[in-house]
Amino acid sequence: MKHIISILSVICLLFSLSSCEEDANMSKLISYQNGDFSAEAAISYGDKSCTAEIEKRGERLTFRFKKPEKLAAFSIVFTPEGTCISAEGTEIPLYGNSRFKASLLETLFTVQTEGAWKIKRSAPGGVDVYICISGDTVLYIDANSHTPLKLCVNGITADIVRFSAK
Repeated sequence: MKHIISILSVICLLFSLSSCEEDANMSKLISYQNGDFSAEAAISYGDKSCTAEIEKRGERLTFRFKKPEKLAAFSIVFTPEGTCISAEGTEIPLYGNSRFKASLLETLFTVQTEGAWKIKRSAPGGVDVYICISGDTVLYIDANSHTPLKLCVNGITADIVRFSAK
């Protein structure tokens, strides 16, 4: 009888240990923000939408627009010194309301880890993801590679089409 109880206890212990989920924290899940990367995203805000190539090199974050065609000549560049719009090699600094509107794009890739985050692991459509929620921010992070799949911040949504860490 003691052997049966011991064996059942060991089986229960092994089962409980094998079902433990990987420890996920926001610093680890959004660590891609700390390094250099390139991405392509379909971005929407209200009834407006665009497609952009995003590149982060050091402290410089650049959004190069691909669609709509009327935006394709422009890029928005974020640096510690400020925000500018770039076209054909010319950079024009943005101030006031224009800078504020542009900074909404920056928030997609500068998510803060502070605050109360609810992190849930799920597999919608068969893709293993972490769904991270804090206030009006919702991030879908690939559970295996910890790369972003979808970012929703301050009413802006970015569906990541391609992502590559450098």
